[in-house]
Amino acid sequence: MQETVSGKVNTQQSDFAKKAFILAVLYMVFHTVMSIFRAEIAMMVPPLMTFIVEDLGIDFALGGTLQTTSTLVMGISICFGSLLIDRFGSSKTLSYGMICFFIAGILGLVAKSYYIMVLARIMTGIGNGFTYPAAVTLVAERFHTQRARGMASSLIQATNSLSNTIVFSITVPVFMMLGQNWNKQMMLWGTCCLVIGVFWLIADRKPDKFFREYNAQLAVAAGQQPPQEETGNSMIKIMKYRKTWSAVICFTGATWLFMTFNTYLPTILKTVHGMTPQAASEVTGLISTAGIVSCIICGLFLGKVKNFKPLYLILMIALPLGGAFAMMLQPGFLMKLCVIVIGVAWGCFVPVCNLSIMTHPGITPKMYAAGNAVWTLLGNVLSMAMPFVFNALQLKMGMQNAALCLCLAGIVTVAGALIYPSDKKRLAAEDR
Repeated sequence: MQETVSGKVNTQQSDFAKKAFILAVLYMVFHTVMSIFRAEIAMMVPPLMTFIVEDLGIDFALGGTLQTTSTLVMGISICFGSLLIDRFGSSKTLSYGMICFFIAGILGLVAKSYYIMVLARIMTGIGNGFTYPAAVTLVAERFHTQRARGMASSLIQATNSLSNTIVFSITVPVFMMLGQNWNKQMMLWGTCCLVIGVFWLIADRKPDKFFREYNAQLAVAAGQQPPQEETGNSMIKIMKYRKTWSAVICFTGATWLFMTFNTYLPTILKTVHGMTPQAASEVTGLISTAGIVSCIICGLFLGKVKNFKPLYLILMIALPLGGAFAMMLQPGFLMKLCVIVIGVAWGCFVPVCNLSIMTHPGITPKMYAAGNAVWTLLGNVLSMAMPFVFNALQLKMGMQNAALCLCLAGIVTVAGALIYPSDKKRLAAEDR
C-alpha cells in the first residue's frame, strides 16, 4: 500500500516537473517575441533620427535627447519596477510594462512637437524599466536548477542583443512601407506591444498560479519551509549581501566600459587608424556578434560553475584590456581579436552576474529583481555622464587618449570582482 502511494506521489511529481519545464520553455519563446517588439519601439529613434528631427523642426542635439531621455527614465523606472514586482508579482509587472509601450505609441502617433515626443520617450523608458526586471525575475521563478537558470539567463541576454540588431535592420524598410511616417510606425509597434501585454496578462494566470504551488512543493521536498508572502522592501534586503555590492560595482563599471567601446571605437578607428566608415562599422559590429554567440555558449557551462569569483576576475580584467588594446593596435587580426574579447567579456558577464546572485542561498526572485534594478540603474545613469567626461578629456589630450582614460574604469571593475566572496569557501562550510 505504501509503495503504491509512493509511486503515485513520484508520478505526480514527475508530471509537475514536466509541466513546469514546458511552461518555462514557452515563456522563453514568448520573451523572444516580446523582446523584438519592445526593442522596435524603444530603439527606433536612432535609425530614423534624420527624419524625426526634420519633422519636429529641431536640431540633432535635441534629437539625441529623445534617446538619452528614454535611457535615463528606464534606469530610474527599474527601481519602481522592482517595487511593482514586490506588490503585484513579476508576471503582471511584465504586462504593465508592455501597456506602457502602447501609451508611448499613442503619444508618438500624435507627436507633432518635440515635447509630445519627449513624453512618448518617457513612457518608453517606463515600459523598459518595468519589463526588464520582470523578465529576468520570471527566469528565477520558473527555472529551478543552476543549469537551467544559467541557460535561460544567457538566452535572455542573447535575445535582447539580437532584438537590437534586428531593429537596425528592419526599421528603415518598415518606415518606407508606411509612407515615411514614423508617427504611424510608433503606433504600429505600440499596438503590437499592447496585444502581447494583454495576451500575457490573460494567458499567464494559470501558469503563474501553478508555479507558486510548484515552488512551494519543491521547498517542502527539500526540507525547507514553503515560501511565504514576502514582506519588507526587497531592495533593502538584497543590499545586505556582499555579493550584491560586488555585482553592483562590477556591473556599473562594465556598463561604462561597454558603452565607451560601442560609442567611440568606430570614430577612433576612422580618425586615428584611417579606416573607412564601413570598415570601422563592421569591426565594431564584431562586439555584438561575439557577445551573442559567447552568451549562448556560456549558458551551456554555467550550470557546472561552483565558484563564480574566478569568472568575475577574468571577465572584469578582459573587458578593459580588450577595449584598450583594440583602440591602440593597428588594424589587423590582433585588433579584431581584441574587439571580439570585448563582446565575449560583456556577453558572458551579464549571465554570470545574474546567475551568481540568483542562485545564492537566501536570495529570493523578488530580492534578485531588486538587485538587478540597482546595478542597471547605476550603470545607465553613470553612462549618461560618459559623453561629457569624454568631451572634456578629448579637448585636452585628444580622442584616443581620452578614450583610454575612460578605460581606467577597469580598476573599479577589478576591485568589485576582488570583493566578491568565494563560493568555494561557502560550499566547503556547508559540507561540514
